[in-house]
Amino acid sequence: MIRIGTMTFAGVALPFCASLLLGAAGGCAEGNRGTRQFAGHLDEIEISPGRFLTVQRRDKNPDNPPATLREVVRSARGSAFRGGDEEWTSLLIPWQDTNLVWNSGDIPITLRERQGRLYLIGFDRVTDLRRPCFRYYVQDGVSFREIKPGEFPREIATQNMWLDGPGRFFMGATNGPYDHVALARDLDVENPFFSKTLTAHIWCHLMTGRPYHENWAKSCSVEKDILQEYVRMYAPIKLTAILRTDTNRPAWMKEGMEASR
Repeated sequence: MIRIGTMTFAGVALPFCASLLLGAAGGCAEGNRGTRQFAGHLDEIEISPGRFLTVQRRDKNPDNPPATLREVVRSARGSAFRGGDEEWTSLLIPWQDTNLVWNSGDIPITLRERQGRLYLIGFDRVTDLRRPCFRYYVQDGVSFREIKPGEFPREIATQNMWLDGPGRFFMGATNGPYDHVALARDLDVENPFFSKTLTAHIWCHLMTGRPYHENWAKSCSVEKDILQEYVRMYAPIKLTAILRTDTNRPAWMKEGMEASR
């Protein structure tokens, strides 16, 4: 995997985000077919305030280096010349008496429910290695189909996946500590670190049409007035926890995090 900048896993837009380059092979749902063969990590995802889904996830994690020299060469070759197409994510989503199976080159960063339908946002860093972008999807029967950004419900456009990784906690230059999960949960536009999150970049894209990679070419963050206007116009629906159980907090973070809440 070729890295650009200093990527962290947690999905907050710090200098790492120049390397957030997965792609859109598109999502698909296969109902109950293939369910027996599906085995992956169990993620409890809060899709609406207080409502969790237990989703099975399989992926080639971009932060995990390939295990063999051959895989290193294949991964680097794919990233450099084919946009990283060695990466993929599969989700098995139990929903309304069936199982949706999402197979995609996108990194799924948002899975939310609105009026009985599931919506998903994927982070595409495969299609164009240098121009990662957001892609928007809606449940369509037992599958997902891609929709235009303007069709995605603005009030649920918040990141709730790809947050609880090794880079979740960080210190600011003069204050902190900070928690990527808390930033995505609290949606505090007054917090300067929120302007660097993927949620902030999603809001900017939906408000202005400005692509994600252009934000990074400019300042690596979103202007505060855009975020304030988004909140005023669309009143985003906050989640209560994002993580049902939170056991990933290191001891050195606990006192600082409690003080900052």
